[in-house]
Amino acid sequence: MSRRKWIAIVLVAALVMTVGAAGFAAKKTEKGKKGGLVDMLVIFPRSLEVLDDYYINVAWKMGYFEKEGLNVKAEGALGTTDASKLVAEGQGEAALPAPPVLFTAVANGLQIMDVFQQDQNYIFGFGVRPDSGIKSFADLKGKTISVGDIGWTVLIDPLLKSTVGFTTADCKVVAAGPGRAQLVAAGKADAVFTWEKEYQLWDAQGIKLKVLRGFDYGCRFPGNGIVFSKKYIKENPGRVVGLTRAWAKAIYFGSVNPAAATEITLDKYPMLGTTFEDSLKAIKAGVWVMNSDVTDKNGLGYHEFSYWQKLQDLLYEGGTIPQKVALEQCITNQFIKDINTFDKKAVEKEAKAYKVKPENAKKLKELGLNEYGW
Repeated sequence: MSRRKWIAIVLVAALVMTVGAAGFAAKKTEKGKKGGLVDMLVIFPRSLEVLDDYYINVAWKMGYFEKEGLNVKAEGALGTTDASKLVAEGQGEAALPAPPVLFTAVANGLQIMDVFQQDQNYIFGFGVRPDSGIKSFADLKGKTISVGDIGWTVLIDPLLKSTVGFTTADCKVVAAGPGRAQLVAAGKADAVFTWEKEYQLWDAQGIKLKVLRGFDYGCRFPGNGIVFSKKYIKENPGRVVGLTRAWAKAIYFGSVNPAAATEITLDKYPMLGTTFEDSLKAIKAGVWVMNSDVTDKNGLGYHEFSYWQKLQDLLYEGGTIPQKVALEQCITNQFIKDINTFDKKAVEKEAKAYKVKPENAKKLKELGLNEYGW
């Protein structure tokens, strides 16, 4: 595989759901206990100061990690830093890579495994001007697509290939960085590659686009999940279950009371500068992403192997990954039952007991929503 292709694939890890850059200094995590709690470090493929990761903020706020005997810290990886490799090397306990990164890492011998598929519903799509005349993915052939980085084509190609039979080779791709939506709004590009939780904020900012969602085309590719080294899984199965169970409880909390999850996240990161009502839209989109018919049937974090296999086949056919690997070497549902053993009624009670600030409660009433944001 060429160096350029590898860099493009690693970029996916920094791209999924949002693009951020926070400094990550590779370092050995503390293996001892702090106040009786075992330290664990989670490496995110993006900045932590985003709306996307409401669940970890909820888990911290509600003490879900501590109840599992864990002191969980988090760091954002810088640029193309390969968080999966850092985990395999013991620089952190867990990471959240995109599936193409996971497939490539395992194919290249990295001993890691996804134990909890966080993102279930497919999040990607395209934004176009309402007056563009573009009504479907098929209309994108020959058009100019605005992206943040050229490496994003490793995500776009499987989406287009699986739905309309062509790839970005049949389009013009323009790397426009953080201003890519504005490029479309100004009529200098035909479509912009985007995802749930992003285009909702664009709309709030006044960038009005019609969104063509991959999910509406039947696209059910898997998303980012929580990855540990196979060595860590073997030696510390209890901690693996503990971290992911706290994660699942926080996701469920947000599905019951997205308004509380929104307030908790904004209180954690006031520098985001977004309004409560606009942030709520993004948080609710996140709730949709992590809950699906698959999780309703099998529990939060479940891997539907057929979706993973289809994605791997397309990535291999397109030359994005160097070779196919057995899915059992990449993902596992071994812990899903234990992860989902938490008391849902207790979490629901906690979520409903959380009352947002009066000013936010007032906004919910003005929006015609109930006290939980639904």
